[in-house]
Amino acid sequence: LGVGSELVSDEESLAELLRLPLMQLTSDSWANRIQSAKTIVELAQMVERASRTTELGSQMSTKSARLLEALAQTTLPELIRASQGRLWPGKENTIGALVKVCGSCARIINKQTAWMEDDSQDSLQHFLKTVPQTVCTILLKEVTIGETSYRREVAARFISFVEAVPIDIYDKASSVLIDIARTGMAANEKSANAMDVDVDDDAERSMRRPQQLLLVAVVIKALQTVLPKDRLISIDEAAALSHVLCGVAETGVWNTRVASLACIAALYKNCSAAVSSNSLAGIAAIQDLLDGMNTGAALGAIRTCATEGKYVTVRTAALDAAEAILGCIKAVYSSDAEESSHVKAWQRDACTIVETLAEDSVPSISDRARDVVREWTRV
Repeated sequence: LGVGSELVSDEESLAELLRLPLMQLTSDSWANRIQSAKTIVELAQMVERASRTTELGSQMSTKSARLLEALAQTTLPELIRASQGRLWPGKENTIGALVKVCGSCARIINKQTAWMEDDSQDSLQHFLKTVPQTVCTILLKEVTIGETSYRREVAARFISFVEAVPIDIYDKASSVLIDIARTGMAANEKSANAMDVDVDDDAERSMRRPQQLLLVAVVIKALQTVLPKDRLISIDEAAALSHVLCGVAETGVWNTRVASLACIAALYKNCSAAVSSNSLAGIAAIQDLLDGMNTGAALGAIRTCATEGKYVTVRTAALDAAEAILGCIKAVYSSDAEESSHVKAWQRDACTIVETLAEDSVPSISDRARDVVREWTRV
């Protein structure tokens, strides 16, 4: 646009700037749709900057709220409609604009707009309450269709949305994302096997495989992002997630391994955090959850990554995951005088992994691992 944020300092100027882009969102011309989405993204960024300049300390001013309300009310219904249409080349730009506007308006979406008083504002408040579920539904549908590159872009937008607008959607999202990860790894393995016997298709397959693996890595990061922050997932959900994460960590390449190890670490950290807010009965449920997650298999996958000699990021992620499991064991079983034999085996395996990493040639890994070893030597 080449204009400053001062031009969107009130609702009237914003409405005028948005009028043409919103009209072109469903144009017959794909180029017009793409440019309209990009213009809306730029305007959303300008509104976000303008709204922050009018804030009073950490409190959002009434002027900021009104400006963000105008952006949400004007653009979100149109962007939601445009994002639900058929797939077309460049549609990721419309999806990106939808997520960007939600991110810019996250403060009023998350707070459900406490500044609303008249009837029209009550209607807007009701609409904003529906936005998180509606947008997640759209993104979870779009991530299953189209070319791999498009699906990867949608998955990345899904991560951005959930980070900006926290929503407990694990029950709905996990089955979709886990299925994509499983299918992607199976397709990658099939492509690898086919390349060994079909020389003619090698070039095409070699181009598809990185896209498939990048999609798996982003989807696993999405799974980590949607892990509930204030509750535990069920044993069945934990088992399904752990199974796919272990498989990817064992057989994937460096980026999928790093993603799966980070998700394993987050899963065990969530269990550790849940201990302080649970009764003895609740802690017993967490212990059952650890059994259901197949911690032994997780440690086996971590061990494979810890001995990987090429990528520092993989070994660093392996150390993070092993440390998270040790921390979880300490938190969950610290008051259990009769610690079971399989838990002791988990602890031994995790400590062995950390001791291996303590001999790593990279100081950032070995120094941290030695600190963990010293801590557990004192336990």
